[in-house]
Amino acid sequence: MSVLSRKSKKAAALGSSAFGCAKERNLRLAAQGITIDEAELAAQEYAAVRIQAMQRGKQDRRRVQDQKDSQPPPAAEYAPHTEEADSEAALAAQEEAELAEAALAAQEYAATRIQAIQRGKQDRRRVQDQKASELPPAVEAPAVDEAELAAQDEAELAEAALAAQEYAATRIQAMQRGKQERRKVEDKKASGVDDAA
Repeated sequence: MSVLSRKSKKAAALGSSAFGCAKERNLRLAAQGITIDEAELAAQEYAAVRIQAMQRGKQDRRRVQDQKDSQPPPAAEYAPHTEEADSEAALAAQEEAELAEAALAAQEYAATRIQAIQRGKQDRRRVQDQKASELPPAVEAPAVDEAELAAQDEAELAEAALAAQEYAATRIQAMQRGKQERRKVEDKKASGVDDAA
């Protein structure tokens, strides 16, 4: 079948029974200069083309899936699993989990310290405001140096950040030492097996 022309598509759309009653359809067709027979033929052609397109798509998808199914799996799936590879993978996974745990612990520690500093800052301001409001009018409240408070807050934040960095560094060093020790043990086991053989 030939590709549908613009007029044939319009006739197919106008001739479709989904667009209202037959009388309205006939009026729309007549206004476009299309006969009822032309509209029905165009609708049939259009439907046939759509069915053929869907069928070709279905066949193509099936062919592509068959090609994928017939290809051999990647070589990595054929690699034999050894105890050594499994133990190395387990150690790597354990080390990765420990690093993630240490990073999370360091973040939590830093967040807790920062929150504590902020709460202290808020409490000191609240207490200072209360003291200022409770003093009798004859006694003036001592002048508050905002710069000094800001410097105190910055010093506390810097101290908390340094403490968090030290904690994280200690955790990372401990994990690294553990990794080295496990490697030494594995090497000793491997050399012990070679000596025995």
